[in-house]
Formats: sequence, C-alpha cells, structure tokens
Amino acid sequence: MDNLNEDLKKISGWCCKNSPLINPGKTKVMFIVVPELLRQLPAVPVLMFGKEITPTAAAKDLRLYVGQPLTYNDHITKSAFNCLHKLIQISRIKHLLDQKTLLLLLNSFIFNKLFYCSTVGSNTSNILKLWQLVQNFAARVVLGLRKFDHISHGIRSLNWLHVSDRYTLYE
Repeated sequence: MDNLNEDLKKISGWCCKNSPLINPGKTKVMFIVVPELLRQLPAVPVLMFGKEITPTAAAKDLRLYVGQPLTYNDHITKSAFNCLHKLIQISRIKHLLDQKTLLLLLNSFIFNKLFYCSTVGSNTSNILKLWQLVQNFAARVVLGLRKFDHISHGIRSLNWLHVSDRYTLYE
C-alpha cells in the first residue's frame, strides 16, 4: 500500500509538470486479486493530491465495465438493461416509424451497444440469456408482435439467427 501511494505521488508530480489534469474525485482504485487476498489487504488509505480514493469493486473505462476479479458480468448486465430501457422507449414510438427506420434505430442504439466489446464476455455465463432477451424484445418491436407471441419464426425472418448454429445469435 505504501508503494501504491508513492507511485500515485510520482504520477501526480508528473501530471503537475506536464499539464494533464487528473481529478481525484473521479479517480478509482480497484484491487484485482483473489477474494481471499482482498480481505487480507491492510486498511491503509490510498491518497492522490491529499484526497482519499476509496476502492471500488467495479469500474468503467471506455464504456466497458470491469469487475473484481476481472469479470465482465457488470458490463453485460448493465449493457443489456440499458438496451432494454432504450427498447422500451423505441417501442413507445414504433407506430410512428416504418420497419426500415426501426431497424436503423435498433442497429444504432441496441445492437451497437451489444456488439461493443462482446468478445470480452464470451466466457460469461449469463451473456446468451441476456442477449437473447434483448434480441427477442427487439424482434417484437420490429415485427409488431405481442409479449407472448412465438418469436423464433420472426427472428429467422429478420435473419438474426443462424438456423444451423443455435448458439450464434447474430449473422
């Protein structure tokens, strides 16, 4: 912990000399260790510019949420729920738009977010379930299907599913 604080002092000094601005209020520290070692860390405060930085269990960088110990469950969950929230908003105005415009909105606001850093979470257990939920909702919006209507044929008609590979969601 002393080495960490010393390194932060050096970084702060370098920033003062070379002009990049660092906001200690927005700075986060995350310890990437196994949970057993995390509990053994001493309770020494981490300081930058004299301000204490509290450790966090998850951090966001370049729209990617990373959790301790390097899991992407937070990223996948937050991305999926953000997409669902946007889908609810789009579904409220779907009667004003044609199918081509709806597909354009979905590609811009929904699938773009799902595909961003999608490979980092490919080993995460809940990725397929959440992505399938988002994809089904998006298909319902585009095709005008109700909540309990069967979705498989609709997704195939949109070419969002490889028929030969049931685990591949998108072409």
